Amino acid sequence: MNLKKQELAFGIMIGAIVTSGLFVTSGCKGKTAEVMATVNGEQITREDFYTYLEHKPSVMVQTPQGAASANVATPLNFQSLNDLVNQKLLEQMAKDEGVFPTEQEVKDEISFQQTKNQGFVKTLTSQGYTMTEIRRQLALERCRFKLITKGIKISDAQVDNYIKNNPQQFMNPKTVDLSWIVVKDEATQKEVDSAVRGGETFSIVATRYSIAKTPAYPSRLYSQFPDRLKQVVDKLPEGGVSDWLVDGNNKVRFKIDKKTEASKIEIKPWMKVEISRALATQKGSVAVDLDKRLLSKRKDAQLVVNATGLKEQFDNIAKSLKESDVKTSTGAGAAANAPAK
Repeated sequence: MNLKKQELAFGIMIGAIVTSGLFVTSGCKGKTAEVMATVNGEQITREDFYTYLEHKPSVMVQTPQGAASANVATPLNFQSLNDLVNQKLLEQMAKDEGVFPTEQEVKDEISFQQTKNQGFVKTLTSQGYTMTEIRRQLALERCRFKLITKGIKISDAQVDNYIKNNPQQFMNPKTVDLSWIVVKDEATQKEVDSAVRGGETFSIVATRYSIAKTPAYPSRLYSQFPDRLKQVVDKLPEGGVSDWLVDGNNKVRFKIDKKTEASKIEIKPWMKVEISRALATQKGSVAVDLDKRLLSKRKDAQLVVNATGLKEQFDNIAKSLKESDVKTSTGAGAAANAPAK
């Protein structure tokens, strides 16, 4: 088993730093339990919450089709502790190499993120993150960046050349906002035509007659429209309404609400910082396989797990990692591990 397969098999995935703030321990015994919610007067305590969270069988995930439920591959308590172990190793490596971010660097990073997005802190705190958690997450991200890019300098000229040589990346794309009415039968089609000719607004008619409330073409990006729709859009001005188009068993009529032509993005100072970071990361990643180094550090780590129900799982990971070292050092491979015939 190669190093990359080991990472996947053991759920290490060191590169994906956990951003969740749900790994706070429960209150000490003897203290009044914190009540997180009440249902018809009955309490749900923080202890109830974390006990359930540790073994929650499924989670909601974001897909191209929207939110969906997915079963967890391994228990959340194992995933969470495993992530925290990897984060601790990342911090230790950064300290060993003298690149662990200072408090001022983290403070500056918060200011930088606020420059990019004024709602950066407000959005995270509204989701339940504390400033301590936000600072730690940013510190982890800086650890990773500085370990990969240690000793690498990107000049202003390199940034300017990148912008010059990649103009399409710095364009606001052409967009078209559409409304639509989808019907199944000719009788409804005639009723729609009559209502539109009578002066009713397209949106009101759509609300009354359209059988499709969600867009058939959810993207506003003109480049992602099918050619057939592009041809319709190209012929119509803003406010224009198309003829009826056949769409499978249905008929659809579009209205052009707004057209926005492509335009150049104003290059702001924070964008140049981001470009510089991306170039440095790209260059550093060629020479530094940080995930491989962290995996090696994980193998050598003196890891003691006291959590009930988790010790055996982590012991199995440690054992497997050590066995892989033995196979590598002795030259044993897949053939040596194949079942006897």
